[in-house]
Amino acid sequence: MNVFQFFKEKGIDTVDQEFYRQIEVWRSWYVSNVQKFHRYRVYRGNGGSVKCRRLSLGMAKMVCEDLADLLLNERTQITIDHKATQEFVEKVLKDNYWEDLGNEY
Repeated sequence: MNVFQFFKEKGIDTVDQEFYRQIEVWRSWYVSNVQKFHRYRVYRGNGGSVKCRRLSLGMAKMVCEDLADLLLNERTQITIDHKATQEFVEKVLKDNYWEDLGNEY
């Protein structure tokens, strides 16, 4: 029994399994290792071929990093209406060096 079947038996609705397959596709683009794009064969002319790997600039990763830099910067504020919750969240973020490491997370 897998996790999805377990949740289904308990009546808990989950994300479709196809979505998780799509996440793997996105991750492969992020690390510049898409099977049908970055790997190919070159015909050698003598009836054989050689496996090759396409070079990449890692643009998907660069786009994600640039977007994170735009969204999470020193002017970003997290505001919660409940005072105790606000203080707790601020403490957790401070303890985890959120201002310095937020973009890396």
